[in-house]
Amino acid sequence: MPVSIERLPLQPIVIVKVSEPFNPATEMEAVGRQFMEMAQAIGRPVYRIIDTTHWHMSFSDLVNVMDEDVRSGADSDPNIHSILVGTSEFVALGSQASKQEHYGGKHIPLFASMEEALAYIHTDLIPR
Repeated sequence: MPVSIERLPLQPIVIVKVSEPFNPATEMEAVGRQFMEMAQAIGRPVYRIIDTTHWHMSFSDLVNVMDEDVRSGADSDPNIHSILVGTSEFVALGSQASKQEHYGGKHIPLFASMEEALAYIHTDLIPR
């Protein structure tokens, strides 16, 4: 399966891991629906880590993913805080484009590793 979605136990953190051969044009809608159902079940602010380290994203993939986030409402939901993990130029472009009003107007931070993303969430976002 090119996408796995899992919630970290006892935490409002959902990790979406994307790998080859993921095709967002045909699979993104189902992935978005599954994530939104999980986020609603959590019932409080949710931190969504999108790990793209094993996916070779193209520009058209980026557009499809961002458009589906607009359709699903994930980009504009104030209770969903997205974080990207990856090193490709298109992942970096997605992080920058997320600031545009059309894509929700929210900054989506980008990290090179899962460890960095989790540390960011634990130290900066989750109240103690």
